[in-house]
Amino acid sequence: MRETPEELTAWHEAGHAWAALLVGAKVHSVSIAPDNDDG
Repeated sequence: MRETPEELTAWHEAGHAWAALLVGAKVHSVSIAPDNDDG
């Protein structure tokens, strides 16, 4: 079974959150909603 683009994005963002936790950052939330930031 293949992951949907949304599922792949969710895993990607979860990886960012996990990395942040590993370096001691506080993670308050994780979202896959677009932020309309072109950069």
